[in-house]
Amino acid sequence: MRRGFADLGLLLVGLLWGSGFVVTKIGLNEGISPVYMLGLRFVIATIFLLFVFRDTIKKIKLKDIKKMFLISFVLFFAYGFQIVGSKYTSASKAAFYTGVNVMFVPYISWMLNRKAPDVFTYLSTILCLLGIGFISYVPKENLFTLNVGDVFVIISAIFFGIHIALTGFYSKKYTVEKMILIQNSLASILFVIAVIFLTIFNVGDEKVRILSNKEIVSVLYMGLVTTGICLFLQALFQRYTSSVRASIFLATESIFAPIFAHIVLKEQLTRNVCFGGLFIVLAVILSEANGVIKYIRRKVNEIFKDIHKNV
Repeated sequence: MRRGFADLGLLLVGLLWGSGFVVTKIGLNEGISPVYMLGLRFVIATIFLLFVFRDTIKKIKLKDIKKMFLISFVLFFAYGFQIVGSKYTSASKAAFYTGVNVMFVPYISWMLNRKAPDVFTYLSTILCLLGIGFISYVPKENLFTLNVGDVFVIISAIFFGIHIALTGFYSKKYTVEKMILIQNSLASILFVIAVIFLTIFNVGDEKVRILSNKEIVSVLYMGLVTTGICLFLQALFQRYTSSVRASIFLATESIFAPIFAHIVLKEQLTRNVCFGGLFIVLAVILSEANGVIKYIRRKVNEIFKDIHKNV
């Protein structure tokens, strides 16, 4: 698979994740508790993936499960901190602080792969962060005053950064089907345990109950599309690009989320969204700069070699 096609695939994941912000908001507004929603979301995703890749189940060994515990725990904490934090902070702050994960990925990938990213990657990461900041900024709010929700979302961003880096690392060692099955199955078990624990000990407002029609649609969409399908596509396409580049393309969810919010929730598109989108597009273009320069340099060298041969 060509890297350009993989990048487009990750862009599609960003689009679907952007729609997920709106669907999650609809579900939470209906009154479903955060961890209960995540538990249902991952159980649905796991059932879907087990059915689609049922032939892969018999190929999974105990040693594979043991090695995948780390990325499953990271995924559990990433989504857990994000959805709980989102309840106690504004949507704009949550979007901005979640996007901070693009700043962590280059360093985490460096530690895992012992390969330092090029300068264009770092510059594009900074541009991407600025774009997310523009999109998420609300003038009437003090963006830099941290409350408990802000801290939780920032912690989730760190875990999302680790997850993106680990996905790039593991996707080159395991088949996509095996990796995504184990990861989702373990994460869903962790969320079910969390729901049972929080319900029994009456922690927060977590409770198991019958869902409304809107909540059912919300949970099904989040389980099948933004979890099952998206995590599979992420693992598939990240095999053909770097974790840092992947984090930048996945960050385009910050462009798509306001667009979907405008269409579905009738939220107003602002100049900040337009400027932020421009920054993220520039970040994606800049991330390609090193490859373009190498391509031009190679072609120039080939031309000079041909000239030298003909002289």
